[in-house]
Amino acid sequence: FALLYFIKPQEILMINGTYIGTYPLKIALLGGIVGFVIINSFIDFSIGSCGQVKCIEVPDGVTTLKRNAFTYCTAEKIVLPESVTGVAYLAFYNSNVKCVELSNEVVELSDGAFSKCESLEEIILGNKLTKMGVNVFKDCIKLENISIPEGVMSIGDWTFMNCQKLKNIDLPSSVT
Repeated sequence: FALLYFIKPQEILMINGTYIGTYPLKIALLGGIVGFVIINSFIDFSIGSCGQVKCIEVPDGVTTLKRNAFTYCTAEKIVLPESVTGVAYLAFYNSNVKCVELSNEVVELSDGAFSKCESLEEIILGNKLTKMGVNVFKDCIKLENISIPEGVMSIGDWTFMNCQKLKNIDLPSSVT
């Protein structure tokens, strides 16, 4: 992708109808539509519906993805920095995301974090993850494989409920 321009903080308050405050954005163009957004200066992050954005790279410094941070988001890929340590309840609920790269610092996936992400095909879990709540991947009907990192001690009920294509779950010995 090619960086097209930098928007000054005072120049934008909304992107595709979603209020984002007065934070600077870098926007690039992919195939004639807004395709990649890098959001700077958020401490806690929530963007919700993100229109035609194809990829979101959350900036370093963000520590928590709030409830509904990416709910109904149409971005296909989301990359989290090492500063993110928590993914809140329903953070990705019903989003269109196909691939998520969690930071190695995420220690917990809260209840329903990826619930109803029907397009989710790939999830890369960080190596410091210790707990997965209830319904974390419920209704992720395209998810085929998942590798749970060593150190995860608990996986909540119904975490993989209705994951119709799920063929392989690599479980570490640390899960009790």
